[in-house]
Amino acid sequence: MAAATLACTGVAQARQVKSIGKLKTANEVPIDPAAARKAIEAVDQDFIVALKKKDVKAIGEMFETDAIYFPSGADAVHGRDQIVKYLGTALADKTIDEASLVTQEVSIVSHTAIETGLYTRTVRVGDAPPVSDHGKYLVVWQYGDDKKWRILRDIANTSVPKPQH
Repeated sequence: MAAATLACTGVAQARQVKSIGKLKTANEVPIDPAAARKAIEAVDQDFIVALKKKDVKAIGEMFETDAIYFPSGADAVHGRDQIVKYLGTALADKTIDEASLVTQEVSIVSHTAIETGLYTRTVRVGDAPPVSDHGKYLVVWQYGDDKKWRILRDIANTSVPKPQH
């Protein structure tokens, strides 16, 4: 019974470790925080370029296969393929006139990074006038065996108050 309990506990712990990042082993080289931030900021800029082009395939490659995206006003979207599908639909009738991401902080834990920052965007839907928005975001990044940082979790929310009715 104790062995079964330990085995179950080990499986639960392994799942937890997988969901928050790899554990660093003695043979792995520690991540340089300054280099990580620079690389993450570069991916952020690639994201903006792809977003303006509505290149959801390029955006999808920035996510881990088991990523979770938490869009405003919708349920969480699980997995790279579903994120690409969601973004394809969400961006279909929109034009991104302006978008920016400004990293405020990047914290490194083993091969996982936590980025916080601010965003701005101006979006048009069809022929409607452009709507500007700004807010904050939190992204959990995973450093892969291929030496690339990819998004593991992504959430942002507006700082613009809801209109008073």
